[in-house]
Amino acid sequence: MAPFDDDPGDERADDASVTGEHDVARIAARARLRARAPMVVKLVLAVGVVSALAFLAMNPHRVRPYLDGELDWRGARVFHPPFGHRAQPLSLDHVHEVLLPRWVIARNERRGDRREERASVADRAYQELRYALGVDPNLVWWADEMNDALTEDPIGNASRIDYLLFAYNDYLDRAEVPWRIEASMLRRPRRAPVFATRSYHVLYDLRTEREERLRLLRRADLTNIVESYLGHSTGRKDGALVMMDRVTDFAVRHVWPAMHAGLDDRLPVGERTLARFVRREASVALSPALREVLHETAVDQLALIEVASSIHARHSLCGSSFSVFGLPWSGLSPSDRRSLIDALDRSRDKECEEVTLGEAARMIGASERLSDTPRLADAVEELVTWVARAVAMHELRHVRDGDDELACEDCPADLTSEARGELSAYLASFRAPDVGYVALMQACALEVDNAAMQLLGPHEQALAFALAHLVPNGCTGAPPGDLYDRAAELSEQTFGAREGIHLPEGYPRRIALLARPQLASTTSVSDDVPPSLAR
Repeated sequence: MAPFDDDPGDERADDASVTGEHDVARIAARARLRARAPMVVKLVLAVGVVSALAFLAMNPHRVRPYLDGELDWRGARVFHPPFGHRAQPLSLDHVHEVLLPRWVIARNERRGDRREERASVADRAYQELRYALGVDPNLVWWADEMNDALTEDPIGNASRIDYLLFAYNDYLDRAEVPWRIEASMLRRPRRAPVFATRSYHVLYDLRTEREERLRLLRRADLTNIVESYLGHSTGRKDGALVMMDRVTDFAVRHVWPAMHAGLDDRLPVGERTLARFVRREASVALSPALREVLHETAVDQLALIEVASSIHARHSLCGSSFSVFGLPWSGLSPSDRRSLIDALDRSRDKECEEVTLGEAARMIGASERLSDTPRLADAVEELVTWVARAVAMHELRHVRDGDDELACEDCPADLTSEARGELSAYLASFRAPDVGYVALMQACALEVDNAAMQLLGPHEQALAFALAHLVPNGCTGAPPGDLYDRAAELSEQTFGAREGIHLPEGYPRRIALLARPQLASTTSVSDDVPPSLAR
C-alpha cells in the first residue's frame, strides 16, 4: 500500500477523513470570526471611548491627578518631586515655628486701613517663607503652587490644596525631616474662607511588630488654633498620630487631680468614681518618686482649675470680661500673676468682680508652690507619656482595621460605619491592662447621652453603645472591677476573635515636652505669645 493511498477499508483513513471535516468547520468558523473582528474591535473601542468620556465628565477630579502622576493605578496618592528627592539633611525648625504660621496669619488678616497694605504684609511674609525654603527647589515649587491655589480660589482649589499638603508631608517624610503640617479651611458666609495650618515636630517615629506606624507629635506653632482631638489616623501609610500637647491638656486637667484620694469628691461627677482605678494603673505605670510628686501637688493643680472655672463662670453670670485660658501646668508666670493683681484692683467697688480676693490668693499661692516643686516637670511628662498610651492604642486599632467597613455582629442597625470603627478603637484601649481605666476616663469626660444615640456623631454613638455594655450604671455609677475582661469579651462578641493592640517596643517612659519654670521666669515673653490671662 502506498503511503498516501486512501484505502476505504483502512480505519485510520476513515478517522482522518472525519478529522479533516472537523478541521474544515473550524477553519470556516475562524474565517467568519476574522471577518467580524474589525467590527467587534470597533464596537469595543466605541464603548470604551464612551465610558471614558462618561468617567471624565463625572470624575474630573480623579482623572487629572492620575494623568498628572498624582495617583497610582490603585487610586492612591503619590508625589514625584519635580527636582528629585533630596539626599542632604534639611533643617526647617524656623519655617514651621515662625515663618509658615506668620504667612498664613498674614493671608487671613482682615484688619487694617487698606486692602493694599494687607496684601503687602502678606506678600512680605510669603517672600520670607519662600527665601527660607530656597535651600530646596522642591519646597520652593510647593510654596508657589500653594500660594497660587490659595490666591486664585481656595474653595474651588480645595482638592489641589489637599494634595499639596499630602505632597509636602510625603516629601519631608521620605527625606526623614521630623516635621509635619496639617491644615483646615473654614468657610464663612459672605466672607473669604480662612485657611489655617498647624505645625508639628515629630518627637518619636515608631513601628509595631506588624510594621504599623506610630508617631508622637508636639505642636510647634504659636497660633491659637486648638485641635478637637487627642490623636487621629490618616491611613495605613501615615499610621497613628498622637498630639502630645492635647494629651498634656487632658492629663493635667483630668488625671493629675485624681492622683490624690482626698480630692475625689471635688472631681467632676463622671470622673470621681474612676479615680481609684486610675490611681491603681498609675501605681504600676509611673515611677514611685514621680508619682509621689504628683500626689503632693494635685491639690494645687486642682485649685488652679477650680479658680479658673469660677472666674470663667462670671462671663455668663454677670458679664465679666476677664478670663483665664491656656492655664500653665506649673502655675501662673510672674507676669500673669501681676495681671491677676491688676484685675483684683479693678474689681473694687464693682458688682461683677473680675477676680475676688480669695480667688487671687488661691491661684497665686498654688502657682508659687508648683513653680518651686523639684522635679515637677519630670513628673508631669511621665504622666502625659503614660496617658498618651491610651490614645496610641485607640489610633493603632484604626490603623489595623484599615479603611474597610467593619462587620459588627451585635451592633444596632443605626450604628454607622464610622461609629463601628470608633467602637473597635475604644474597645482596644479599654481592654489594655495598663491604660484601660484612663481611656474610660477620657470617654466619660465626653458626657455621652445614651438616649440620643441616633443624633450623635461617630465617637458618641460608639461610646453610647460601649458604655451601656461595660458600665451599666453610667459614668456616674461604680465602674466594673473587671473592665479589661469585659472590653475584650465585648470586642470578641461584636468583631470576632482577634489579637489585641500592642505598642511598639521603643515606646518611651517619659518624653521631654515641657519648658522648666525656672527658665521661663527669667525669659521675656514675646508679643507673639498669648498670655494666660486676658481681659
